[in-house]
Amino acid sequence: MRIGLDTNVIIAAFLDVKLRHFPSWVIKRKQLAERYRTAFSDIPDLMLPQYNKPGFDHVYQNYVVRSKQGDEFSNYLKNNGVEVLIQFRKPYYKHEALKLVDRGFPETEALSREVCSLPMNVEIDDEQVEHVIKTVRGFYGR
Repeated sequence: MRIGLDTNVIIAAFLDVKLRHFPSWVIKRKQLAERYRTAFSDIPDLMLPQYNKPGFDHVYQNYVVRSKQGDEFSNYLKNNGVEVLIQFRKPYYKHEALKLVDRGFPETEALSREVCSLPMNVEIDDEQVEHVIKTVRGFYGR
């Protein structure tokens, strides 16, 4: 006989509440993505996500950008109070535990050095968004 709540029931209840908010969160993420796109579209060294294919939509779980300046860009943002997510600084085939052959993938190598995700959460407020925008633009002297 079990006494107490099953953790799966607690998790399910939590997710049930969160799912009620999901449509409004997607709208907010799309609005934030548009603000970033508008603010950064004039920066040639910063590649932005492009999701304008007819019949497709994006919820912007992450807003991944590609900066030719790589770690210099990411570190500048971090040092100026902007949280960035860096996921793949080391390509999978370079992890020794996987024992994969490195056949030379120059585009993968470049991506691993240059991509990071900007803050993209529903809790971010306008002041914080403006700080992100100002900091990114400041890095590029804009």
